[in-house]
Amino acid sequence: MSLHIADLRWEASSQIVDYGCADMPYKLMFPEHSNYKGADLEGNPNASIILNANGTLPISDQSVDAIVSTQVLEHVSDPRVYLNECHRTLKPGGVLILSTHGIWPYHADPVDYWRWTAEGLKLQLNSAGLQVERMTGIGGMLAIAIQLWQSDSAWRLPGFTRGIYCYLLQRLAAGVNRLYSQAGRERNSLVYLVTARKLEDDQTHDMDTCEG
Repeated sequence: MSLHIADLRWEASSQIVDYGCADMPYKLMFPEHSNYKGADLEGNPNASIILNANGTLPISDQSVDAIVSTQVLEHVSDPRVYLNECHRTLKPGGVLILSTHGIWPYHADPVDYWRWTAEGLKLQLNSAGLQVERMTGIGGMLAIAIQLWQSDSAWRLPGFTRGIYCYLLQRLAAGVNRLYSQAGRERNSLVYLVTARKLEDDQTHDMDTCEG
């Protein structure tokens, strides 16, 4: 996440929305001078923007420079609506920094709908008028196997042993992950981290949306 954020240029007036912010775990990675706001369902004290009943953002078209979406897309009932909303609210040239799951155990929050391949995720983003500039796969096949083993075994252990058990498995996963190229991790990954940009000339997507 930090590399995707650091590679982008942030102005003092940058408007950044964390769409489905929860506790905003990545806010501190952004420059202090940026205008960073959390958007979430009613009841989240961290959110200064309360989502509409249908999950859309109550903000104007083309009003933000960046949208942050971390582990949200798998929980929304219609990813097309969510990504089209990102497209609507981003300024031309604005960026979406998004992470979501490739291979991961079921985790309801409050529901859990989707998993992606790299190509499937790119298709969803491109269909919403967002051009993928960078995609990073996190976790190759052996790392995935270790993570799945941990997820299904750690809870079976006595509480006082779980911390060291998980630590050792995570160190092992990090080690075997070096066996895979980035291309290999894109084919099969625990998590995908993407930077996608709304094109400056967006007439094609606008026409497609109207025709649909």
